[in-house]
Amino acid sequence: MKLIYLALVLLPVISLAQIKGTWMAYDQSGTELKVEITEDYLIKYSYGYTDDPDHSSWRPYDSVPIYKFENDVLVIKNKKGGDGYSAAAISFKNEGNVLQMAQMMKGFKTIKMAVKEAKEYKYKALITKEYYTLKYFSELENYKTLDQITKSDFIVVANRLNTYDHDMEGFLADTGERAQRMTFYITQGIVNRTLLELGYNPFKPYEGGWYLKKLMEDEEIKALLEKQVHLRLN
Repeated sequence: MKLIYLALVLLPVISLAQIKGTWMAYDQSGTELKVEITEDYLIKYSYGYTDDPDHSSWRPYDSVPIYKFENDVLVIKNKKGGDGYSAAAISFKNEGNVLQMAQMMKGFKTIKMAVKEAKEYKYKALITKEYYTLKYFSELENYKTLDQITKSDFIVVANRLNTYDHDMEGFLADTGERAQRMTFYITQGIVNRTLLELGYNPFKPYEGGWYLKKLMEDEEIKALLEKQVHLRLN
C-alpha cells in the first residue's frame, strides 16, 4: 500500500502556470487559430478580421472566463447554453510543446461536477484538440506535405484509426445522434494528430491530390479502412 501511495504522490500534476501563455492551433479547414490563456480568461483570436483593412493582424473574437484549474481540469464558462460550467481535461505531450484539451460537450451545474466528469470521461482521446507553442508551431512549416506520404505511413494512420474503433462505438451508443454528426471531425482529428507524429503537416497546401486518391484505392489500405465503423458513418 505504501508503494501505491508513493506512486500516486509522485504523479506529475499540471499547474495553471504551465498552460498560461499563447498557443497556436488549426481548425478543420486548416485556418490558423490563436488562443491566449491568462489567470482569468481563455481568449480566442482570429487572423485578418473584416474590419482590418490589411487583413494582416490577430484580433480577439471570444473571451471565456476561467473559474478554476484543478487536478488537470480547466473549468470555464459554458457558452453553448444549458448549465453554467464547462470543463476541459488537460494533458501535455512532446515535452510540453503540445497542449491537449478534451472539452466536455455539455454544461454542468457546479464546478465540482465539471471537474469530476472531465477526469472520468471515457472518450477524452476522441475529442482531444491540440494546441502548439509558438516555437513548435513554426517548426510545423518544415514538415512534409501530404503528397509526400508513403504507403507504409498511410498504413500507420489507418491502423491508428482502427485502435479507436471500440471507443467510437461506445461513444456513438452513449451520445446518440449528436455523436454521429461529430464522427467526421473526430476521425479527422485522429488522422491529423497521427500525421503530425509521423512528420507530415496535413494543413500545408500541396498539389497532387491524385496521389492520395491512388493510395486510398490500394487494396491493402482499402481493406483496413473498410473495418472502421466511424468511417462508414461519414
